[in-house]
Amino acid sequence: MNGAMDESVTRLFQGFAFLMGRVRQKLDDDYPELTEGVISLLWPHYLRPLPSMCVVEIAPEPDGLKHSDTVHQHTEVISAPVGDNRIRCRYRTTRPLTLQPLALETASVFAEPEGASALRLRFSCGNTADWRRLDLSALPVYLNGDAPLASLLHLFLTRRVAQVYLRLPGNMDRQPYRCAFAPAPLMMMRICGRWKRAGTAAISICWNTLPSARSLCSSRWKGWSRLPGLKTLPWFELELRFTQHWPHDFTVSEENLRLHCVPVVNLFRLDARPLAINAEQTDYRLQPLRDDDPHTEIFAVESVAASFEEDALRYTSFRLFEQQGGMYRHERPARYFHTRVQRGPSGRTETWLILGGEAFERERLQPDDPLALSLTGTNGCLPRKTLQSVLLEQLCGTQQTPVRVRNLCRPSIPCYPPSENRFHWKLLSHLGSSFLWMMNNARGTA
Repeated sequence: MNGAMDESVTRLFQGFAFLMGRVRQKLDDDYPELTEGVISLLWPHYLRPLPSMCVVEIAPEPDGLKHSDTVHQHTEVISAPVGDNRIRCRYRTTRPLTLQPLALETASVFAEPEGASALRLRFSCGNTADWRRLDLSALPVYLNGDAPLASLLHLFLTRRVAQVYLRLPGNMDRQPYRCAFAPAPLMMMRICGRWKRAGTAAISICWNTLPSARSLCSSRWKGWSRLPGLKTLPWFELELRFTQHWPHDFTVSEENLRLHCVPVVNLFRLDARPLAINAEQTDYRLQPLRDDDPHTEIFAVESVAASFEEDALRYTSFRLFEQQGGMYRHERPARYFHTRVQRGPSGRTETWLILGGEAFERERLQPDDPLALSLTGTNGCLPRKTLQSVLLEQLCGTQQTPVRVRNLCRPSIPCYPPSENRFHWKLLSHLGSSFLWMMNNARGTA
């Protein structure tokens, strides 16, 4: 019949369409087997996900502190059980936090007799603290509130302060005091200490990909010395006179300026399942030793050992480039490992372990013990999906000072590396002006 479909011709067209699709896929992938390997060795933070983050307040009881106390870096903060499996999300602090025996009692903006706007801060102090020995040279302050108010406070405190006055008990007259607000350093950058080797370009890219602007809404007092006056100090007031009038649409309270705050990131130590090596395989997909939490993802591989014994031989991370010098400069380590992160069929990230080295090639022919791995894990999207306004409530460790823990903002959603076209070439284009042509895509699919 005229116009009838021939099955042989249809299958031929389908075959050509399939081949053209495979060719186009090969042309569009931009050779990820080359670019991804280079970037994962030189700038591994580009291809890692950015875990969930938030800011927590670790407020001590002022009467329970006699001197300053320190919450060390990487101290764990645990949430209440969430989800169907009652999982506790675990965060860690990104920097040390110094606890002082004082609390901000009231904060308000008022107009002085000559008409200038000023901010009055009243602090309550611990009864047992010796203020002649306490050092308040750098007191961090977190500007808590929505973006317009926090940005306005940051502007006025760092750029619009004309004079600072101090008022002590027993003296109603205020006296000039030399201290000032200064912008706080980048606090979200040092996640697990992994970006300390990154260059300027790496820091700028990571800063632009932060999921929340709250990391900018922080400052610290500089220039504080020991407070003059008595050994015991029940309270004191600071009055900051501004150079411009404060907008009447914005109201300031003590909830907008919080002390003893620190950023936390959703990272924790994680054990992996024992990995048995064989002679036919060099790439192994890692699986965390957590069957009750399907949201757990692997953030990084910390160490790889040949066995679970204490004196077991260690594998060297290949990205550290710990090669031998002199006449052995071309030799690789006896045992090394490398990791690669890929998006799995379920949409979650999967971490693959690649092993190599001459000693490894000999040992995998007759494997004895499984490998022992130490990982850093994250809860993935679970904190943003299940955690509500009050979630982080417990501080782990051997902290002697009783503290009250609460988060001041919702956990941010994790950010994963984009899977768009020519993403790796765009990263390479940031290395210099001679590579800017890589950002342009002649096919118009960038």
